[in-house]
Amino acid sequence: MLSFLNDEQSEENYLMKLIASIVFLFSHYASARFDVPPATSEKDQKTIFSVLGFGIATRELSDPVPLGGKQGFDLSLQTEWIPISDLQSEQKALQFFQINSVSMGKGLPYKVDVLMSWSLFNAEDEFSRYAGQIRWGFYEFENFPGILSMSVSGSGARFGENLDVRTIGWNLLSIVQVHKTSLFFGGGQVRSFGQMQSNLSYTGTTQFSTLDSWRTLFGTNFRIGDFFVLLQVDRVSQFQYSTSVGYRF
Repeated sequence: MLSFLNDEQSEENYLMKLIASIVFLFSHYASARFDVPPATSEKDQKTIFSVLGFGIATRELSDPVPLGGKQGFDLSLQTEWIPISDLQSEQKALQFFQINSVSMGKGLPYKVDVLMSWSLFNAEDEFSRYAGQIRWGFYEFENFPGILSMSVSGSGARFGENLDVRTIGWNLLSIVQVHKTSLFFGGGQVRSFGQMQSNLSYTGTTQFSTLDSWRTLFGTNFRIGDFFVLLQVDRVSQFQYSTSVGYRF
């Protein structure tokens, strides 16, 4: 009995340290200034829309297990890292662009959740991002701790005066619950579209672009009472990473 309690305490201590680390990353918003490089060729333009357009696509904004019913509600802090080393920029030392956001979600009947997210405005980068997601846990296995979930999502971001981009997409997830841990994996499709300032002399100053791509993702979620910690890896045009810590009411 004492051994079980010690295991429980050590697990909670570990997860509390993990939460503290994520909160530190969230508060330590001191990344270098990032300016979207100008597109001097069609290849540059496609790369920028691929990296940043798909980069701001909506992640899983909460514990993937449905909030459930009229009482479910959660609030979380989210940090995302978009690799930007492929961009033709003079800022070679800047490998990732970091986005910090506040997310909230509300459970509805029939295992439907509605979630919204807003980035913290960074005056130095003049960057802002919003995202939304509707998901539905449409099937729960009877003899196995698993759930199938489908979601549709959208997002939009503005990188100063140079780039304005939107995304829409859908995902199909498989979620497995083991004790206080949830593992999830799945995939879907993302469309990125928007406009940017360009140096292509034969097309004027504003370029419009639309890109489509398949998406795969996997991650894990840990629960400590009503708190949760989520870690996720996405693959669209490149690998992207995100984490969030939140509380379910």
